[in-house]
Amino acid sequence: MRLHKDERGNVILEFALVFPIFIALVLGTINFAILLNNHIVAASAARDAGRTAAVTGRLADALSKGQKILEAAGLGQGKGDVRVSGLGSRNERVTATVTYRTPVFAPGIAAFLGGKAMDNEITLEQQSSYYVEYRNRTEPDRTRPVCVGCSCSGECW
Repeated sequence: MRLHKDERGNVILEFALVFPIFIALVLGTINFAILLNNHIVAASAARDAGRTAAVTGRLADALSKGQKILEAAGLGQGKGDVRVSGLGSRNERVTATVTYRTPVFAPGIAAFLGGKAMDNEITLEQQSSYYVEYRNRTEPDRTRPVCVGCSCSGECW
């Protein structure tokens, strides 16, 4: 009669059951950190591009500022795009939109973010909107600048 049960192989069986779950958690955590970092960078690029467009009224400066932020974080060179809309004489708001592609290597995470479950890259978007603040907005049918606050010819400042 045996008093001791043969328990050889239990550890390898437990390891085989727990290891895939552990790897999925590690990959998910790393992927979540990358997604969060890219989200913060894109939000910052949209915010700075929108703010620059609202304050200066120059589209080229706004696009350049947003693109520099994306490139510094590694989202430039085809991975990220900055667009500014509403920058015109009669619009009171400008909207900066940053569209960027980010990698997904943990299976299933893309499905939560609007992609397919097995996608290895997803496209996300960040937007920021600002009130037009540049002081002397001009309208196409006027030759003189118009004050934003009181519609005078700019003498009130």
